[in-house]
Amino acid sequence: GWDGLHSRPGPLIPSGCSQMDEMLEYLKVCPKSDARFPHLIAEVTANFDNFPDAEEQIDPNFVKPSRAEKDALTNQFVGYTYKRKKKPRL
Repeated sequence: GWDGLHSRPGPLIPSGCSQMDEMLEYLKVCPKSDARFPHLIAEVTANFDNFPDAEEQIDPNFVKPSRAEKDALTNQFVGYTYKRKKKPRL
C-alpha cells in the first residue's frame, strides 16, 4: 500500500547515490584549484542531461538589466486593467 512510501527506497537508485551527500558537503569547501574538483563535479552531475548546442545560443554580450531598468518596465503596467470588449459566447 501507500503507507510508509516516503521511508522506502525508490525503485531506481542512481549509481553513486550513497556517496552523494558526502561529495556535496566536500564541494561546499573544496576550492576550484583542487585537483579533485573536476572529478567531483563530473560525479555529482553524472546523471544530468547534456545540451552541447545550448552554449551556442548563449549571447556572450548579454548584459543583465539593472534594477532601475526592470522597475521602469514594470511600472508601465501599474494600474492596468483588462477590459473585455464583447461578452463571450458560451
